Amino acid sequence: MENVLKNRVVIKYKVVALSDMHIGGQSGNMPAGLDNPIIKDNKGKPFVPGSSLKGVLRSSFERLAKGAGIKVCDLDEKRGGCGNCPPCLLFGGGHKSGAIKIRDAFITDDSGKHPYIRDGVRIDRKSGKAASGAKYDIEVVQKGAKFEGGMVVENTATPDGEYTILGGLLSLIDFFNEFVAGIGGGTSKGMGHAKLAILEMKEFTANDYLEGKFNGKALDLEAVKTSACNSWMQYLLSRLEGKNEISEQ
Repeated sequence: MENVLKNRVVIKYKVVALSDMHIGGQSGNMPAGLDNPIIKDNKGKPFVPGSSLKGVLRSSFERLAKGAGIKVCDLDEKRGGCGNCPPCLLFGGGHKSGAIKIRDAFITDDSGKHPYIRDGVRIDRKSGKAASGAKYDIEVVQKGAKFEGGMVVENTATPDGEYTILGGLLSLIDFFNEFVAGIGGGTSKGMGHAKLAILEMKEFTANDYLEGKFNGKALDLEAVKTSACNSWMQYLLSRLEGKNEISEQ
């Protein structure tokens, strides 16, 4: 991310659990004998950590980019990222913070869904039967639970368009909903199926600050989305064509 702030798009988003969901937390305050509790806030309410969403979106994008032949750095070899490839541009790396910040999403009061305990058992692969002593408990948030949180996208413009970086986020959300849709643990067992939705977007610019305008300008999702996503695809095509190589430093 640049060391100047040209504009910032503030987003309100929603997560809807389409199946039971388990995002693991600490067991210190849980009933004795509970093996796998969910993460909760200081009021005992479940939430979806922004880091979990960021991790899912980034890992999905990295796999997509590699499949398309776009150079992506190795986070381990690059000591946390190169800071220059498309995933690092969006989410950070190489001692550079990313353009996208994802805040925690907290369960809404009207969700009407509460955590409960599911029983599980490990299956012996050889016998196909329940393994001896392999019963466990797992706490989950019920299907239908709704969470709301915020995202921030800074300095959205590139030579390809005014909202190129925003287009990167919006296209990844669409991809998540159609082809990934998994958050937390137990996704191979049918848990963690979720949908992300944008509720509202506002843009705040450096000029707004100078003029004392702090409420931001509302952005129409449908009006902005097509051009923003097209600009992002143009940026990715330029990476595919080798116009912007990953720094080897």
